[in-house]
This record gives sequence, structure tokens and C-alpha cells, in this order.
Amino acid sequence: MNNAPSRLLITPLNWGLGHATRCIPIIQDYLQKGWEVNIAGDGDSLELLKKEFPTLTYFPLPGYDINYRFNNMYFNILFQMPKIVIAALKENFAVREIVRTQQIDLLISDNRFGCFSKSVKSIFITHQVNILVGFKPLQRLVNFFNHWVIKRFDECWIPDLPPNRLGGKLSDNSALPNSRYIGLLSRMKKLNTPVVWDLVVVLSGPEPQRSKFENLVLKQLAELSLKSVVVQGKPGKKIHRSIDENTRLISYATSAELNEIMCASRMILCRSGYSSLMDLAALGKKAILVPTPGQTEQEYLANHLSEQGIFYFQQQKHFNLSEALVKGQNFSGLETGQIK
Repeated sequence: MNNAPSRLLITPLNWGLGHATRCIPIIQDYLQKGWEVNIAGDGDSLELLKKEFPTLTYFPLPGYDINYRFNNMYFNILFQMPKIVIAALKENFAVREIVRTQQIDLLISDNRFGCFSKSVKSIFITHQVNILVGFKPLQRLVNFFNHWVIKRFDECWIPDLPPNRLGGKLSDNSALPNSRYIGLLSRMKKLNTPVVWDLVVVLSGPEPQRSKFENLVLKQLAELSLKSVVVQGKPGKKIHRSIDENTRLISYATSAELNEIMCASRMILCRSGYSSLMDLAALGKKAILVPTPGQTEQEYLANHLSEQGIFYFQQQKHFNLSEALVKGQNFSGLETGQIK
């Protein structure tokens, strides 16, 4: 008799779309194994998964609702820590109710601190085992809290490949005995597709920086004769139009649509978020990286990969698309196993 658990609850953080997109291969895997998958979350990340899996069961969770008053993202988090703790307590109460009423057997949280339960096996997914803040005393405090939260889960899954880790020192798990590496998570696959686009722009991340970068990109694209497509990363919208004779604007593309668009590109422009990097690794594409301002994690990853000659990157405040397109050709792009 097969006594394996049959009901999964998965809860991605709503911080950009990356936490939701990297849950897609996990959801697909459990569905293929015959599990009943339930999803809980909020905001755009939940909307994205509803579009990808319209027949699954969804539950709302309270949002963290971070405001961005400072240039450094982690200072924003620090000064709003009471609000984050309250939200985590609320989501913990909500998740325990879902586990009880839906008879959940396994709980997987992608970076939602409060999504664990003592009554079922609870797994935490993160690539940021070690959070970089830029101010050493604060960094020690942040990582003490981060490790304390992770240890409340039965297991920590790290989407990376040792020893040549994509996350570098971010994903070093030596301080976490309950952690293990599970390999890179990407919804993308290489396709034998002819090049159609000179540039594909994949926008993502929290507001207001997502919109600021979009405006910057569109302004510079208007001055160039590039066959390009800009994917806004806004699952709640339904925009698909031409801006001019060369540029298409798409509010949201499903995984399959985005896979085809990215495979048909000569160059990709995107943030250096970890989920975006895992997608680039899966596709083996060249890319220009522009870290979200104030996100030390993205700045570290962009610099880490640039130093290895893999991706060219620019800071948003110095963004020059013409220059980036020329210099980006001198970088190799990323293949799994290439990282040092």
C-alpha cells in the first residue's frame, strides 16, 4: 500500500515574480506524481500562478506590503520589521487553518517566514542563506534572524548546484544543518528557435523600481532601430501592442510564451534576480544585467558573474543601452556548471 502524502500546500512570497516562477517546476513535479496541489499567497505572484495553473485551488494570505523609503532594500526591511513580523504571524495563523481544513500533508514555503506548521512537514526554499546588507553589524543581526527562522522548518531547500554555486556566498549552507541543495529551478527549456528579436527585455521586481526601469528602457529603445519585445511582468494586465515599427510591448507572458520569446532573442536584458539567473542558465543565453537599486543581493550576483566574464552589467543610474549591447557581446553567457 502506498502511504505517501497526497496533498501539498505551496506558498510563494510576493516580492517580484521570481519566487512564484521558480515554484512552477516544483508544482509540475508534484502534479506529475499524482499529488493534489494547493497554493496560497497574495498579489501578482498569486495571479501569475493562477494563470499558469487555472484548475488548482488557491487561498489568500496577508501581504508584507513593504514600502521603499531608503535606497538600500535591507534598511527598508529593518525599519519595517515590526510590520513584517505581524504579517508573518497572521500568515502563520492562516496557513495553520488551511493545513487543518484541507488536510494538508506537506507544506512548502518559498521565503514566507510564517508559512510553517508543527502538524506537517514544513520546507523552506531560499537561495539567500546568507543575506548581504553592506553594514557588518546589521548583517550579523539580519542573518541571526534569518537562520533562526529557517531552523523552525523541518528542511531548507536551496536551489543551487555545489560546488560551483550560482549564488556564490549567498547560498553557502555551512551554518544550516537542516539544509540541502536541490539543483537549479527554472521553468525554461532550450528550444531550437530561429532568432527573431535583437533584444528581449524581461522586467520584474518590486515597484516603484520596476516602472522606473521600464520607462528608462523604453526611452532608449525609441532612439535605436532594434527589433525588440518588452515583457512588463504585470500578470494583472492584458496589453499586447506595438509601440513603434520595431518594439512590441507585452504586459505578461505565460511560461511557455516567455520561453519561446527568450529563445528567439539575440540578447536578453533583465534584472539580476536569482530566478532570472536560473532561467538564463537553463537557456544558455547572453544577457545584460541591471540590478534593482538598493538590492545588495542583486548587486552582488551581477558583479559576481561579471567578474567571471559571464554577463555584462550596468547600474540603473548609469544605464546606457547602446553601450551595453556592444559590451555585452564580449561576455559568454551562462551554462549550468560554468559558475565558480
